[in-house]
Amino acid sequence: MSRTAQPDPVMGWADLVGFVPSDELREDDPPARKKRSTRARGWTVAPQFQPYGDYEGLLVRTVLLRSDKYRSIHDLPHVSGAHDIARLCNHVGYYDQEHMVVLSLDASMKVTAIFELAVGSTSAAPVELKHAMKIPLLTGATSMVLVHNHPSGNKMPSKEDKELTERLKVGLICVGVQLVDHVIVSHGDYYSFSERGLL
Repeated sequence: MSRTAQPDPVMGWADLVGFVPSDELREDDPPARKKRSTRARGWTVAPQFQPYGDYEGLLVRTVLLRSDKYRSIHDLPHVSGAHDIARLCNHVGYYDQEHMVVLSLDASMKVTAIFELAVGSTSAAPVELKHAMKIPLLTGATSMVLVHNHPSGNKMPSKEDKELTERLKVGLICVGVQLVDHVIVSHGDYYSFSERGLL
């Protein structure tokens, strides 16, 4: 990602969870710029001591790169209920393909990351649990919200939606993350699993 890269135009703002090689991640400085490096929005990954020797390339570290617009936690959007979630993801309700979106939340219900998990057909967007769970885990989330749309305009959940919600809820409990809601958005309206007592 270059220094001039812009936030995701679809979501309005977005976080990038990147996998960084096992070298040290440090702020740009003149000596670091001269080394062969992997650059990521003002940071340089510079070669350092390699304790794993020839296998150093297998070591993975993660870093969360967020737009400069969100320097402070006070700048992050707060969600107090399904209406805030639906407003934040209202545009998803007008897509002509199903989109699955994950919102990572901290302990104060601030949205710390938005991730477009899957894009499918007009009637489905297949999701694997491991992919749905990885963003909350990588971003240190306390809880998460799943959002998806129904291009048909019918906001009511399908049998598959209910099954996915239950499996995701159980899976997240195992890793200490709470699924606080699953919101279906469709043409300006929404359905909340939490408001209906299904979570």
